[in-house]
Amino acid sequence: MKNLKTLIITGMVVVLGLCSTAVAQNGIIQFSLDPTMLANGPYADSEHGELDFMIKGAKIFNEKNEIGVFVEQFSAMNYTSAGFLYNRKANIFPESSAMCESVETLFGFDAGAIKRKADGEEGTYLTAGLNAEFRFLLSDKFGFNLTSNYRYRGDLAKIYNDNSPFVFSGYVGVFYKL
Repeated sequence: MKNLKTLIITGMVVVLGLCSTAVAQNGIIQFSLDPTMLANGPYADSEHGELDFMIKGAKIFNEKNEIGVFVEQFSAMNYTSAGFLYNRKANIFPESSAMCESVETLFGFDAGAIKRKADGEEGTYLTAGLNAEFRFLLSDKFGFNLTSNYRYRGDLAKIYNDNSPFVFSGYVGVFYKL
C-alpha cells in the first residue's frame, strides 16, 4: 500500500505540474458538494446533514479532453479521497441549438485512493469511478455544474465486507476556467 501512496502522490505532482504550466490558459478549477449528504447526512439514522465537498483541478487539452486531480473530504465519516481524473467533452445538443453554446456535457472516469478511519482502524483503499457532468456557462469563464458519479469504494468492501461496494453520488458546484 505504501507503493500505491507513493505512486498517487507522484502522479498528482506531475498532473499539477501540467496544470500549472498553463495557469493563464486551458485549465479549470471546480468546487462541488453533495446536496444529499448536506440535507440528510451519511447514514439512515443521521440526525442532521453533513458537508461532503470535492475540489477538482484539470488541464484542458485539444478543447475536448481534461486530465486532472481531485480531492474529496467528508469529515463526518473520517473520509478523504484523492486521485486522477479524465473527462471528455461530448456535444449532445444540435450545433444550431443555443444549448450547444451555454452547456458543456462531459463523460469520464477517475481513480485514486481513499483514506478512512472506521471501527477503530485507519486504512487506505482503492477507488475508481465513472462520471457524467453538465456545466452551465454563465460567462465564458464561470458557471455551475451538476455531476453524477458511480464509484467503487474499496473501503466499503474491506471494512464492511460489502458485496456491492458501489455508490452513486451527485454533486452541485461552481467552476472557473483559467
